[in-house]
Amino acid sequence: MQERYNAVMSLLSDDSREAEKLKDLLYELRLRLSQKHSEEESCRGNIERLDKRNEEIRVEIENANKEHFEIDDLIKKGEEEYRQSVSLTEALKKEWHDNADKLNGMKELYENKTNTLSDTAAELKSQQARLRLMREMQEKYEGYARSVKEILTFCRQNPTFGRGIHGSVAEIINVPEEYELAVESAIGAAYQNIVTDTEDEAKKAIDYLKQKNYGRATFLPISAVQGRTIDSGTERQLKTMPGYVGIAANLVRYDTKFENIVNNLLGRVVIFTDLDSCINAARRFKYAFVCVTLDGDILRTSGAMTGGSSNNNNKTNVFARTREIPALERSVNVLSRSLDSLKHEIVGLRESINKQEKEQNSILDKIRKQEVQTERAKNAYSALVEKKGTLDKKVEDLMRDADRNVNEISILKERIDAIDAEIVEINNEIVEKNKELVQYEEKSKQGAEVRNVLTNELAKAQVEENEIKNRLNNLFEEKKRLLNEIASNEDKKNYLKIQIEEDRNRIKGLVIENEEFASSIKKQVQDKDDNTALLAKLTVEKSEIDANLSGMIEKISEITGEISNLREELSRLVFRKTKLEETKESCLNRLWDEYELTYTKACEISKFSGKVNKEARKKRIYELKQEMKDLGNVNVGAIDELEEVKTRYEFMSEQYNDMYTAKQKLLEVIDEMNKVMKDQFTKQFEQIRHNFNEVFCELFGGGKADIILTDEANVLESGIEIEVQPPGKKLQNMLLLSGGERALTAIALLFAILRMRPSPFCLLDEIEASLDEANVYRFGRFLLRGSDKTQFIMVTHRKGTMEIAETMYGVTMEEKGISKVVSMKLGGVK
Repeated sequence: MQERYNAVMSLLSDDSREAEKLKDLLYELRLRLSQKHSEEESCRGNIERLDKRNEEIRVEIENANKEHFEIDDLIKKGEEEYRQSVSLTEALKKEWHDNADKLNGMKELYENKTNTLSDTAAELKSQQARLRLMREMQEKYEGYARSVKEILTFCRQNPTFGRGIHGSVAEIINVPEEYELAVESAIGAAYQNIVTDTEDEAKKAIDYLKQKNYGRATFLPISAVQGRTIDSGTERQLKTMPGYVGIAANLVRYDTKFENIVNNLLGRVVIFTDLDSCINAARRFKYAFVCVTLDGDILRTSGAMTGGSSNNNNKTNVFARTREIPALERSVNVLSRSLDSLKHEIVGLRESINKQEKEQNSILDKIRKQEVQTERAKNAYSALVEKKGTLDKKVEDLMRDADRNVNEISILKERIDAIDAEIVEINNEIVEKNKELVQYEEKSKQGAEVRNVLTNELAKAQVEENEIKNRLNNLFEEKKRLLNEIASNEDKKNYLKIQIEEDRNRIKGLVIENEEFASSIKKQVQDKDDNTALLAKLTVEKSEIDANLSGMIEKISEITGEISNLREELSRLVFRKTKLEETKESCLNRLWDEYELTYTKACEISKFSGKVNKEARKKRIYELKQEMKDLGNVNVGAIDELEEVKTRYEFMSEQYNDMYTAKQKLLEVIDEMNKVMKDQFTKQFEQIRHNFNEVFCELFGGGKADIILTDEANVLESGIEIEVQPPGKKLQNMLLLSGGERALTAIALLFAILRMRPSPFCLLDEIEASLDEANVYRFGRFLLRGSDKTQFIMVTHRKGTMEIAETMYGVTMEEKGISKVVSMKLGGVK
């Protein structure tokens, strides 16, 4: 059957092949024809599309040109706005600098005024203190004899008694400063003579002195005392002499009612510039009057001369008070007004400065806002310029596209003409081939019936053959699958055996590690109990030391207060001592000025016990009394004052001894405190040394470390050296280590101190920043081990530290200028 079928098919195959060739050719021709039509249609569509695109390009170019003109205007406006903004910014900056200069000037003026105010206030306080001192001395009549003090004080307290009593001579005379020394020397002890209206007031005062037993005083009744002056002829001659200054009575100021008193004391006293002028005048006028120099040297009418170096004594203070108190009052008033004015000016300046600073801040805000506007204007201008460039480029691209489209349209039209010619040729060829195909189809129709019969029979046989082949193929596939499954099961069995062996080894390792952890936990529990007992013991010791220190500190405070009071008292004693020395010097000067006796000579006279002629002695006593009367009263209260000063001195000496004893006790307390502090420091230092070595070994994985005192004899002021030996290196100073090693050593020292007295809370800021990754992980594990006693908060950027954290917090800025805190709990995450 197959042979018959093959023979028939051979006969039909030749015609079929020819027919098929014709059909294929016709199909190709029709396909070419369709392609040509499609190509032609595509070309026409492209031409239409390109025309439409050219129209769009034209419109876009027109719009771009319009926009270009608008942008040119906007660019001009933007450029002008930018220039104006820059100009306004520069003007504001100039105004800010001008105001800054003005503000600096005001601040400098304010500082100068403040300094002036401080100086003025200090000067005012000084002047007020001196004025108070002068007034106090004036009220207490310092430098006067006791009798004069009592009379004048009682007159002030009892105006009725004081009616008609005008005060001492020093109070009624105002002596210019340049003549004070000359007038004081000339007037002598008469400065404390009391001026009264009549003899009755003087008698009343004398009776009071006798009644109270206050001593003696000299009175100058205005009604009885007569003035003594130099005649006008002598005065004219004196004016022609070299060194002449003037008559003392004419050089002082006083009330006219006291003219006789002043003339009696100073009317015949002539002041010269130097001692030679005095001597020449005295010789020329036969010692007719007293001559005195501006330095206080005196040439008396008896020919006696008094001179030498002058010391500031009580008389000088008395006359200076009369002159200085009004001057000081005027000065205090002027300074007070000046101080008020300065305060007012400073307040005004402060207000002006505040106002100027506000204005300066306002200008600065304007500058910042203007700079923002300038930056905006600049950005807008740059954007417009960039947009203009983009438009120019766009127009250029559009024009190029339009030219390219015109060229393409021309090419497409030429192609359409060529396609039309090809279509005509293809149509003619299709007609010819159709005629040939009709002939071959008639022949094929006849042989097709025979072929169909044979084909059906052959198809049945092929179906049976295909079924047998499919069954064989299925059996082969099943066999191959089973073989593959057997091989796979064998591999899986081997893998499971290896996995079981690994799990057994791992279980053994975990059992060993578990035993080690149990031993470590047991040891740590024991250490914890020991540390708890030690902590309790140290707490008790600390409480005792704190109690002792509290009492010592209170005692030190009390002693310090006593020392301060004693220092103040000592200062007052020194001042009093200085004043007594001045009084002593004044007494010695007075002894010489009034009696022309030295201290040694006076002592000899007081001890003299030899025999003398009584009549001569009485006569001498009378003469001395008369001279004393002429000289005035002496300070009979000096003995009482000496007793008072002596008593005060003894009291202050006792106070000084008490203060010295307190000082010694305080030094003993300080020594005891130093001893306690030294003991405590030594104990704590040894503990830190031990902890430092342990922590160092934990962090470095071995090695050793120590801290050493440079001066063990003086531990409280001793320096400390750190010596460490990392694993595999020699012992060396900490300064010779690398940066990471130094950082890790510093961390070890920090945690050694913390381990001695653990804190419940600890904040660490990038403490491990300079460590390498291995040491960071090692530090993290160490920190984790210590977290059972202390809560640690770490500021860090290191991965190893973050991995051991239970909770992480971070700050992010999702929107510009808005910060947000983000947290993440990591506890239990593996």
